[in-house]
Amino acid sequence: MYAFEKCIKFDYELTISSFKKEEIKMDCSALKNVRFQAFLTFFNYIFKQVLTWSVYIHKVKGLPYTTTNSTREMKTTIYTLLSLLLASCSLIDFNVAPEDLEVRYNSDEAVLLKPYVDKYLEEASKRGILLHHKSIDVFVEESNDPEVLAKACFYCRKLTVYNNSKVWREMQRRSFDIDYGVGLKLLAHELNHTLIDADHRGVKGETMSVIFDDQSEVAILSLMTQGDNDIPDLRNETLSFLWNEYYWDELFEIIPTNKQLIFE
Repeated sequence: MYAFEKCIKFDYELTISSFKKEEIKMDCSALKNVRFQAFLTFFNYIFKQVLTWSVYIHKVKGLPYTTTNSTREMKTTIYTLLSLLLASCSLIDFNVAPEDLEVRYNSDEAVLLKPYVDKYLEEASKRGILLHHKSIDVFVEESNDPEVLAKACFYCRKLTVYNNSKVWREMQRRSFDIDYGVGLKLLAHELNHTLIDADHRGVKGETMSVIFDDQSEVAILSLMTQGDNDIPDLRNETLSFLWNEYYWDELFEIIPTNKQLIFE
Protein backbone atom coordinates (compact mmCIF):
# COMPACT_ATOMS: atom_id res chain seq x y z
CA MET A 1 0.00 0.00 0.00
CA TYR A 2 1.59 3.27 -1.09
CA ALA A 3 2.00 6.10 1.40
CA PHE A 4 0.27 8.72 -0.75
CA GLU A 5 -2.31 6.49 -2.42
CA LYS A 6 -5.20 7.68 -0.26
CA CYS A 7 -3.70 9.74 2.54
CA ILE A 8 -0.53 9.75 4.62
CA LYS A 9 -0.47 6.34 6.23
CA PHE A 10 1.06 5.87 9.64
CA ASP A 11 1.29 2.94 11.98
CA TYR A 12 2.80 4.36 15.14
CA GLU A 13 3.25 0.93 16.65
CA LEU A 14 5.87 -0.09 14.12
CA THR A 15 9.43 1.20 14.07
CA ILE A 16 8.97 4.68 12.66
CA SER A 17 12.41 4.84 11.10
CA SER A 18 11.75 1.99 8.66
CA PHE A 19 8.69 3.29 6.78
CA LYS A 20 8.59 0.47 4.26
CA LYS A 21 5.69 0.87 1.84
CA GLU A 22 4.02 -2.35 2.86
CA GLU A 23 4.20 -1.40 6.54
CA ILE A 24 2.43 1.93 6.28
CA LYS A 25 -1.31 1.71 6.73
CA MET A 26 -4.06 4.28 6.40
CA ASP A 27 -5.20 6.03 9.54
CA CYS A 28 -5.92 9.69 8.95
CA SER A 29 -7.42 9.91 12.41
CA ALA A 30 -3.92 9.36 13.82
CA LEU A 31 -2.88 12.64 12.24
CA LYS A 32 -5.28 14.43 14.57
CA ASN A 33 -3.12 13.38 17.49
CA VAL A 34 -0.01 15.33 18.37
CA ARG A 35 2.58 12.98 16.93
CA PHE A 36 5.16 15.51 15.77
CA GLN A 37 8.12 13.18 16.22
CA ALA A 38 6.59 10.62 13.90
CA PHE A 39 5.59 13.31 11.44
CA LEU A 40 9.10 14.80 11.36
CA THR A 41 10.67 11.37 10.99
CA PHE A 42 8.40 10.62 8.07
CA PHE A 43 9.16 14.01 6.48
CA ASN A 44 12.91 13.50 6.86
CA TYR A 45 12.64 10.07 5.26
CA ILE A 46 10.75 11.45 2.25
CA PHE A 47 13.09 14.43 1.97
CA LYS A 48 16.22 12.24 1.99
CA GLN A 49 14.76 9.97 -0.68
CA VAL A 50 13.86 12.89 -2.95
CA LEU A 51 17.24 14.53 -2.38
CA THR A 52 19.09 11.32 -3.21
CA TRP A 53 17.19 10.81 -6.45
CA SER A 54 17.56 14.47 -7.41
CA VAL A 55 21.34 14.31 -7.05
CA TYR A 56 21.44 11.06 -9.01
CA ILE A 57 19.36 12.45 -11.88
CA HIS A 58 21.51 15.58 -12.10
CA LYS A 59 24.65 13.44 -12.28
CA VAL A 60 23.24 11.11 -14.92
CA LYS A 61 22.14 14.03 -17.10
CA GLY A 62 25.33 15.98 -16.47
CA LEU A 63 23.38 18.99 -15.17
CA PRO A 64 24.77 21.54 -12.71
CA TYR A 65 23.53 20.96 -9.20
CA THR A 66 23.41 23.55 -6.42
CA THR A 67 22.66 21.86 -3.14
CA THR A 68 21.39 24.91 -1.29
CA ASN A 69 18.91 26.09 -3.93
CA SER A 70 17.68 22.61 -4.86
CA THR A 71 17.28 21.65 -1.22
CA ARG A 72 15.26 24.77 -0.51
CA GLU A 73 13.01 24.14 -3.54
CA MET A 74 12.44 20.52 -2.58
CA LYS A 75 11.62 21.38 1.03
CA THR A 76 9.08 23.94 -0.14
CA THR A 77 7.48 21.43 -2.51
CA ILE A 78 7.34 18.65 0.06
CA TYR A 79 5.94 20.92 2.78
CA THR A 80 3.25 22.09 0.36
CA LEU A 81 2.29 18.52 -0.54
CA LEU A 82 2.19 17.42 3.09
CA SER A 83 0.09 20.45 4.03
CA LEU A 84 -2.43 19.56 1.34
CA LEU A 85 -2.54 15.95 2.48
CA LEU A 86 -3.02 16.96 6.10
CA ALA A 87 -5.79 19.33 5.07
CA SER A 88 -7.56 16.54 3.20
CA CYS A 89 -7.25 14.26 6.22
CA SER A 90 -8.79 16.92 8.44
CA LEU A 91 -12.01 16.44 6.47
CA ILE A 92 -12.12 12.77 7.42
CA ASP A 93 -13.50 11.46 10.68
CA PHE A 94 -13.39 7.73 11.26
CA ASN A 95 -16.00 7.64 13.99
CA VAL A 96 -19.25 8.99 12.56
CA ALA A 97 -22.40 7.06 13.40
CA PRO A 98 -24.72 6.60 10.39
CA GLU A 99 -27.54 8.43 12.16
CA ASP A 100 -25.26 11.46 12.58
CA LEU A 101 -24.40 11.77 8.90
CA GLU A 102 -25.64 14.94 7.19
CA VAL A 103 -26.79 14.17 3.65
CA ARG A 104 -27.25 17.16 1.35
CA TYR A 105 -29.36 16.59 -1.77
CA ASN A 106 -28.59 19.11 -4.49
CA SER A 107 -31.91 18.95 -6.35
CA ASP A 108 -35.45 17.60 -6.27
CA GLU A 109 -34.25 14.69 -8.40
CA ALA A 110 -31.55 13.90 -5.89
CA VAL A 111 -34.13 13.82 -3.08
CA LEU A 112 -35.78 10.91 -4.92
CA LEU A 113 -32.76 8.83 -3.90
CA LYS A 114 -33.32 9.44 -0.19
CA PRO A 115 -35.12 6.10 0.46
CA TYR A 116 -32.08 4.20 -0.85
CA VAL A 117 -29.66 6.32 1.17
CA ASP A 118 -31.79 5.88 4.30
CA LYS A 119 -31.87 2.12 3.80
CA TYR A 120 -28.08 1.94 3.50
CA LEU A 121 -27.62 4.02 6.65
CA GLU A 122 -30.20 1.92 8.51
CA GLU A 123 -28.35 -1.30 7.69
CA ALA A 124 -25.00 0.27 8.60
CA SER A 125 -26.40 1.44 11.93
CA LYS A 126 -27.79 -2.03 12.73
CA ARG A 127 -24.27 -3.40 12.40
CA GLY A 128 -22.49 -0.67 14.32
CA ILE A 129 -20.62 0.56 11.25
CA LEU A 130 -18.83 3.90 11.65
CA LEU A 131 -18.49 6.19 8.66
CA HIS A 132 -15.55 8.35 7.60
CA HIS A 133 -17.40 11.58 6.87
CA LYS A 134 -19.74 13.86 8.78
CA SER A 135 -21.52 14.98 5.62
CA ILE A 136 -21.85 14.10 1.94
CA ASP A 137 -23.49 15.68 -1.11
CA VAL A 138 -25.77 13.72 -3.43
CA PHE A 139 -26.12 14.92 -7.02
CA VAL A 140 -28.16 13.79 -10.00
CA GLU A 141 -26.73 14.73 -13.37
CA GLU A 142 -26.75 13.70 -17.02
CA SER A 143 -23.81 11.62 -18.18
CA ASN A 144 -22.02 11.81 -21.49
CA ASP A 145 -22.05 8.02 -21.46
CA PRO A 146 -25.44 6.42 -20.68
CA GLU A 147 -23.65 3.19 -19.77
CA VAL A 148 -22.16 4.92 -16.72
CA LEU A 149 -24.62 4.66 -13.84
CA ALA A 150 -22.97 6.69 -11.11
CA LYS A 151 -19.68 7.80 -9.60
CA ALA A 152 -18.40 8.35 -6.09
CA CYS A 153 -15.67 10.60 -4.72
CA PHE A 154 -14.38 9.77 -1.25
CA TYR A 155 -12.21 12.84 -0.71
CA CYS A 156 -14.67 15.36 -2.12
CA ARG A 157 -17.49 13.64 -0.20
CA LYS A 158 -19.72 13.53 -3.24
CA LEU A 159 -21.95 10.92 -4.87
CA THR A 160 -23.40 11.44 -8.34
CA VAL A 161 -26.10 9.33 -9.98
CA TYR A 162 -26.76 9.78 -13.69
CA ASN A 163 -30.34 10.25 -14.87
CA ASN A 164 -29.96 9.06 -18.45
CA SER A 165 -29.10 5.42 -17.69
CA LYS A 166 -31.38 2.41 -18.02
CA VAL A 167 -31.17 1.83 -14.27
CA TRP A 168 -32.38 5.35 -13.51
CA ARG A 169 -35.32 4.88 -15.89
CA GLU A 170 -36.25 1.64 -14.17
CA MET A 171 -35.97 3.30 -10.77
CA GLN A 172 -38.36 5.98 -12.03
CA ARG A 173 -40.77 3.36 -13.39
CA ARG A 174 -40.82 1.69 -9.98
CA SER A 175 -41.30 5.03 -8.18
CA PHE A 176 -37.90 4.66 -6.50
CA ASP A 177 -39.03 1.63 -4.53
CA ILE A 178 -36.21 0.40 -2.28
CA ASP A 179 -37.23 -3.18 -3.01
CA TYR A 180 -35.78 -2.72 -6.51
CA GLY A 181 -32.53 -4.63 -6.02
CA VAL A 182 -30.54 -3.05 -8.85
CA GLY A 183 -31.36 0.48 -7.67
CA LEU A 184 -30.54 -0.29 -4.04
CA LYS A 185 -27.34 -2.07 -5.04
CA LEU A 186 -26.29 0.97 -7.09
CA LEU A 187 -26.71 3.37 -4.16
CA ALA A 188 -25.26 0.99 -1.55
CA HIS A 189 -22.24 0.42 -3.79
CA GLU A 190 -21.55 4.13 -4.34
CA LEU A 191 -22.27 5.07 -0.72
CA ASN A 192 -19.76 2.46 0.43
CA HIS A 193 -17.18 4.09 -1.85
CA THR A 194 -18.05 7.57 -0.61
CA LEU A 195 -18.44 6.93 3.10
CA ILE A 196 -16.04 4.07 3.81
CA ASP A 197 -13.70 4.24 0.81
CA ALA A 198 -14.46 0.58 0.06
CA ASP A 199 -12.87 -1.12 -2.94
CA HIS A 200 -14.50 -3.21 -5.65
CA ARG A 201 -14.73 -6.95 -5.08
CA GLY A 202 -14.35 -9.52 -7.78
CA VAL A 203 -14.31 -8.77 -11.50
CA LYS A 204 -17.05 -6.87 -13.28
CA GLY A 205 -20.25 -8.90 -13.47
CA GLU A 206 -18.85 -11.78 -11.39
CA THR A 207 -21.47 -14.04 -9.85
CA MET A 208 -21.60 -16.65 -7.13
CA SER A 209 -23.42 -19.95 -6.88
CA VAL A 210 -26.31 -20.18 -4.40
CA ILE A 211 -27.44 -23.68 -3.48
CA PHE A 212 -30.63 -24.26 -1.50
CA ASP A 213 -33.55 -26.70 -1.49
CA ASP A 214 -31.74 -28.97 -3.94
CA GLN A 215 -31.52 -26.24 -6.57
CA SER A 216 -28.76 -23.92 -7.74
CA GLU A 217 -29.04 -20.28 -8.76
CA VAL A 218 -26.55 -17.51 -9.54
CA ALA A 219 -26.41 -14.02 -8.05
CA ILE A 220 -24.02 -11.08 -8.15
CA LEU A 221 -20.95 -11.84 -6.03
CA SER A 222 -21.13 -8.72 -3.87
CA LEU A 223 -22.80 -5.34 -3.72
CA MET A 224 -19.26 -4.03 -4.30
CA THR A 225 -18.95 -5.99 -7.55
CA GLN A 226 -19.26 -3.80 -10.63
CA GLY A 227 -22.27 -4.53 -12.80
CA ASP A 228 -26.06 -4.57 -12.65
CA ASN A 229 -26.56 -8.25 -13.50
CA ASP A 230 -28.10 -11.03 -11.40
CA ILE A 231 -29.21 -8.78 -8.54
CA PRO A 232 -32.37 -10.02 -6.79
CA ASP A 233 -35.08 -7.67 -5.65
CA LEU A 234 -35.71 -7.50 -1.92
CA ARG A 235 -39.04 -9.31 -2.12
CA ASN A 236 -41.05 -11.68 -4.29
CA GLU A 237 -37.97 -13.29 -5.83
CA THR A 238 -36.33 -16.67 -5.25
CA LEU A 239 -33.12 -15.09 -3.94
CA SER A 240 -34.60 -12.14 -2.05
CA PHE A 241 -33.42 -13.70 1.21
CA LEU A 242 -29.78 -13.05 0.21
CA TRP A 243 -30.06 -9.40 1.22
CA ASN A 244 -30.55 -10.21 4.90
CA GLU A 245 -28.63 -13.48 4.90
CA TYR A 246 -25.55 -12.32 3.00
CA TYR A 247 -25.36 -9.04 1.06
CA TRP A 248 -25.52 -6.48 3.88
CA ASP A 249 -23.10 -8.35 6.13
CA GLU A 250 -20.71 -8.93 3.24
CA LEU A 251 -20.95 -5.28 2.16
CA PHE A 252 -19.70 -4.13 5.57
CA GLU A 253 -17.10 -6.94 5.72
CA ILE A 254 -18.74 -8.66 8.67
CA ILE A 255 -18.58 -11.90 6.71
CA PRO A 256 -16.21 -12.77 3.84
CA THR A 257 -17.07 -12.66 0.16
CA ASN A 258 -18.10 -16.12 -1.03
CA LYS A 259 -18.22 -17.62 -4.49
CA GLN A 260 -20.58 -20.33 -3.29
CA LEU A 261 -23.28 -20.19 -0.65
CA ILE A 262 -25.09 -23.28 0.58
CA PHE A 263 -28.31 -22.95 2.56
CA GLU A 264 -29.84 -26.02 4.11
